Amino acid sequence: MVGVPRNLLGLLRPNYNEFSPLGASRWEHELSTPDPATQLGTVASKLGFNSPDKPRPDFVAYSPPANGSSAEALIYSPETKSKFIFTGPTPSPGQLAFGRKFARLATDHHCKLVCLHLPEIDERRDGLIPERENWAAVLQADVTLVGISPAGMFSGLKDEEFFKLFLDSIHFNKNGQDYFSTLITPSLCRVYAAQIKN
Repeated sequence: MVGVPRNLLGLLRPNYNEFSPLGASRWEHELSTPDPATQLGTVASKLGFNSPDKPRPDFVAYSPPANGSSAEALIYSPETKSKFIFTGPTPSPGQLAFGRKFARLATDHHCKLVCLHLPEIDERRDGLIPERENWAAVLQADVTLVGISPAGMFSGLKDEEFFKLFLDSIHFNKNGQDYFSTLITPSLCRVYAAQIKN
């Protein structure tokens, strides 16, 4: 949703865009993933971790042992707020204005906003769920924050196992997507069920 303005502008550019046949082949060539338009919008890359000081290893299908638990996934509330940490930086005035307009538009159209924290490489041993801001307060809107403690998610994994889940320092590859989805989906279903009741 947030990317729609960029995507529309991309369609108007004279050079290829991500949704043309040439753009689709770029996904396959550069990220080793099927065209996201055929995968419900997901980029399920089958590439190994890109380290700046080593050649990229081949992708190896990997599913971590069931050390991480969906019980580690949390919805921000007064009862769980001690499990989250807000690290900043504060959005710029332009970002804040756009974010609040987006939140108002969602509210006006009865859309539920959910901010999902995706763990990054540098957070892998963090016991708290780091997020830039408490988005409900910053955007002055009903925003549900959902996340999972990186230390809980990656519990028991050695570095060589952990890196099999990432494409680069901030993006999961297909292994990481599959694992994260398994852990976070029950919490997202609870958010959805609560919204339906209201």
